[in-house]
Amino acid sequence: MNEKKEKQANAWFGDALKLFARLNIWAVFPVLLAVLAGKYLDNYFGTKPWIMVALIVLAFNITVYKFWKEANKVL
Repeated sequence: MNEKKEKQANAWFGDALKLFARLNIWAVFPVLLAVLAGKYLDNYFGTKPWIMVALIVLAFNITVYKFWKEANKVL
């Protein structure tokens, strides 16, 4: 009986870690990509810092959208 409860607890914990990993990926990578691409494009076009700012805003919106979708899957 205890083994069954332990497996259920571990299954819940595993699902929580998977969700945590997915959300962290969506929090870090779009913004990191926006910063790197924005810096490169700003140096190329000489528009410091406007392209990077615009890309960071876009990345933030993408991150919020993906968080919303992941939350709706869970709830």
